[in-house]
Amino acid sequence: MQNASMLEMIYLAKDGVISKRKIHILHVNEDTFQAYCHLRKCRRTFKVDNVLALAPIFRYESLVI
Repeated sequence: MQNASMLEMIYLAKDGVISKRKIHILHVNEDTFQAYCHLRKCRRTFKVDNVLALAPIFRYESLVI
């Protein structure tokens, strides 16, 4: 998966709150990764173990004939 791809993530925060976010992954480490979070509108660090689901967002352009 390319780093420039937009992903939808379900994430469990350390306080137990679950959120759904749209992200662009910037850098991956062993236990964490940095991504631009469109929900918070800034760069964030996430724990890999707290990711509940991760899926690519596909965008299709409509064709007018």
